[in-house]
Amino acid sequence: MVHQSLTTRPAVPSSTVPPKIHPAPDVLDVFGSRYNAVRDHFQRVLSLSAPAMIAIFAVYATLADMGLAFILEAMPFYSIADDEAAKAIDPRAMIADKGLWVTFIAAIFLAPLLETLMNQWFPIWLAMKVTHRPVVAVWFSTVLFGAFHLHAGVYGFVATIGAGFFLAVAFLHGRQFSRKRAYWTTAAIHAGVNGIALTVALILIRLGVQWP
Repeated sequence: MVHQSLTTRPAVPSSTVPPKIHPAPDVLDVFGSRYNAVRDHFQRVLSLSAPAMIAIFAVYATLADMGLAFILEAMPFYSIADDEAAKAIDPRAMIADKGLWVTFIAAIFLAPLLETLMNQWFPIWLAMKVTHRPVVAVWFSTVLFGAFHLHAGVYGFVATIGAGFFLAVAFLHGRQFSRKRAYWTTAAIHAGVNGIALTVALILIRLGVQWP
């Protein structure tokens, strides 16, 4: 006879259901919370070396700004030729007014360093502190970046929010590693965008292309 304590008793199924684990919010959620080609592409871009990522983001930001500017110009209610305020962010007008070297220093150094603090560092810190949602932080920073350029009228807003979006994504991604890395990476992208605009402006001046 086998003692009762030595008998094998059937396991009692546990009634405790393990909690469902949700992935932490990610900055790439701005490209869709599930797998898609765009999200996968930017995941790979953000994993590149810093110089490569900075260069690609600068190009994308420039193309986004150009695309939005063209869409605005195509609207029947708007013409950049009639918008004097738009000259405030046109490098050709800045060069004619301030000179090449002042424009170069302002566009490549001063603007990126100051605007990264005001339009990415602070608003993203605030949005993350209040909402803890990267998507909210990105869009808050993007809109604020466009609003910062309203001194150039509606063109200033529309033609800069594209860059603002990529700058916000870059800053929030870099923030995962350190705020210093986020700051300098984002400032470098901003400098790259302004550098491209300045180069194009110099080419147009050399070709004698007038405003707009």
